[in-house]
Amino acid sequence: MPEYSSYRLYHHFLHCAKLHHKCAAGAFKRTGVYRGQPYLMHILNEYPGISLRTLAARMESEPATITRMVRRMEVHGLIRRELDPEDSRVHHFYLTERGQFKRRETEEVHRELGRRLFRGFSKDEKAFLETAFARMTENIRKEGK
Repeated sequence: MPEYSSYRLYHHFLHCAKLHHKCAAGAFKRTGVYRGQPYLMHILNEYPGISLRTLAARMESEPATITRMVRRMEVHGLIRRELDPEDSRVHHFYLTERGQFKRRETEEVHRELGRRLFRGFSKDEKAFLETAFARMTENIRKEGK
């Protein structure tokens, strides 16, 4: 097996990420959902009633970025917000019935993309990649944004 430099591996990683992004964008466009929204819906499903600040932290994004996304999703009937009864500055977010339907649809898109991406990989190779991606994520987090 050839020895790869970090630069060469990084180039392959970026190329794969770019192709995946293009593929995913097309698949999600057919569902009427846009970049970032599937992950937001996943979080709202896991943490119904989450606040904007906590949602932004979980998505590793700025609250202003999430605010724009939330507004767009509200307009399309995917999520709803409720005012906190104890603090009128805080809103809690929930998926609507339509949002739950779209979440399930996007999860199927993710499963199909995963099947395509990892076709031909053994269980051991998939396990190695899972560990490698977790380490890469941790390396980036340690360095800061």
